Amino acid sequence: MRLPGQLAAPRLLVPGLPMLLIAGLILGPLLITLVVSFFEKSGFWIRPGFTLDAYRLFFAGARVEVLERSFRVALFATAIMLLIAYPIAYLVTVRVRAELTRAFLFLFAVPFLVNYIVRTFAWADILSRTGFVNTLLLGIGAIERPLDWLLFSDFAVYLGLVTAYMPFMIFPIWLSLSGIDQRLLEASWVLGEPPLATF
Repeated sequence: MRLPGQLAAPRLLVPGLPMLLIAGLILGPLLITLVVSFFEKSGFWIRPGFTLDAYRLFFAGARVEVLERSFRVALFATAIMLLIAYPIAYLVTVRVRAELTRAFLFLFAVPFLVNYIVRTFAWADILSRTGFVNTLLLGIGAIERPLDWLLFSDFAVYLGLVTAYMPFMIFPIWLSLSGIDQRLLEASWVLGEPPLATF
């Protein structure tokens, strides 16, 4: 007869070994990068040592501003995607019939069928001075000359990020909302709660 403790060790090895491997593959390069960041620079090469010159150079130059701007853009792009993705996921969950849900979700997955670089160049072509948007606006007389800010501005960056990563926000939100028991919504409606209170 085997004791419970005798079975625990082999069972932990099954998930434990792959998890250790994955942790090593993720944390190993990060640890190497951390160690190398303290090495001394010698011409075009680095040699083992301990110096904070790399950190002084990073925090004294324009790299910190680039890092801060990157975080700011990422934060605003995430907020914009959340404002757009949540209502879409909510409507797909509550309003769209079950047999049409897959079709709607497939439409949001279609951009993944095109390479990211191709999508980026497509946006560049659409928003350029001779692109579709400027040509249309010039054609209807809304503007007198092409708009440069459509492509060469933060607007284009946010547009590219939002359109590229929107499915990554729609699908998880839809999955969470679809797990909510619909009978709770019906019960709230029967009890006379307004839509905002139900939400």
